Parts: sequence; structure tokens; C-alpha cells
Amino acid sequence: MEFQKENSLARVSYTGGILGLVVGSQFARLEKVIAAKNRDGWNLAEVIPENRNLIIWVFRILLLVVTLGLWTLATGYILVFERQVVRREGEQKINSTRKEPTLAARRPAI
Repeated sequence: MEFQKENSLARVSYTGGILGLVVGSQFARLEKVIAAKNRDGWNLAEVIPENRNLIIWVFRILLLVVTLGLWTLATGYILVFERQVVRREGEQKINSTRKEPTLAARRPAI
């Protein structure tokens, strides 16, 4: 038997502005995503805060101005999940079934 780990990513986004403060719950969203993944056998390995660039920041400010502060995009998190996969002898690995490209010329079937 061979033990390997399999990874999965989930992105959790939030709502910003006044609506995000009143209606949005960061804790509830995180809890919902983590509970769903745990039911499927995944364990939380790492939490990475999203890194927004300058264009997104300008777009967020414009959204706040246009919506009079009611709504904008908010930075969220990228959740990395993992689970162990046990491969038994005789099972094919996913990567081993892929064929490497060849440089040999192919002849058309006649």
C-alpha cells in the first residue's frame, strides 16, 4: 500500500460595505465551507488570505462610491484542504496513465 495526500482548494469571499457589516457573517461562511468539506473527508491544512492588487482596490473604491457605500467586494480567504489517499497494489495511478509526447512521425492509415 502506498500513502499519498490529495489536496483541494476552496475560496471564501465576503461582501463589503454597509451590507457586509449588517448582513454578512464571516464566521458563518467559514464554518459552512469547512463543515461541508469535513463531511467529504477533507481536513483543513492552511488558510491563505487573498492578496488583491491595485486594480482591484481601485475597483472596490469605485463600487463603494457608485453604491453610496452599500456594497463592494471584500477580501476573503483561500482554504487548502487535504486528505490521505491509500492506493493498493495493482491500482493505476492517475499520472502514470498519461503518455509522454513523442517526436516520431505518424503515418496515416491507408
